[in-house]
Amino acid sequence: MSGTTWTRRPAVAAALLALVMLVLVGLELGRATLRARRHDLGGARWIWAPGVSLAKSPPPVAFYASARLWLPAPPRQARLAIVADEEYAAWLGDGWIGAGAYRPHGGVDVYEVADRLVAGENRIVVELRSSRGAGGLLAVLEADGRPLVASGAEWRIHRRWSADLWRPASPRPTGEAPRLWGRPPTGRWRPGAASPPR
Repeated sequence: MSGTTWTRRPAVAAALLALVMLVLVGLELGRATLRARRHDLGGARWIWAPGVSLAKSPPPVAFYASARLWLPAPPRQARLAIVADEEYAAWLGDGWIGAGAYRPHGGVDVYEVADRLVAGENRIVVELRSSRGAGGLLAVLEADGRPLVASGAEWRIHRRWSADLWRPASPRPTGEAPRLWGRPPTGRWRPGAASPPR
């Protein structure tokens, strides 16, 4: 073997190794970006009512979760992305938005809600039900491409319905701080991509 052939082989091997490493790093960055897009939801956390029994046969539970936000002017575009285990029904402003149920490996429901938002105070209320006691709510309200309010510690839990929950002119019932399960994916909750807006 000549000296030039011998010195070329390590250089070719090093170049191939570098190329393989670049491809692998690129694939992992692409996967990380996709995971962030699928699961970030504006920093939303899975929340639920505090004091839920995690016993083998807990009783069914139903309650309301609420959040409020202030806007200087109504946004041009706004979307509510939401998923809950087991079932939810959502209200925003002065009316009902929609309802849904959790499906393992299912997507996140998305609703166009710009026409429901007003200048000043806005309230979102979600009724939640679980036949097995424990569950989770994940929600984010985005306007003009930025998150306005996401499920987390600022939300309040209410054990019974009151019209004051969603009327901005009335004082909001105090409620309880939610139980925080964490950011997605958490436990068995791995929501998929967002559905087409409704």
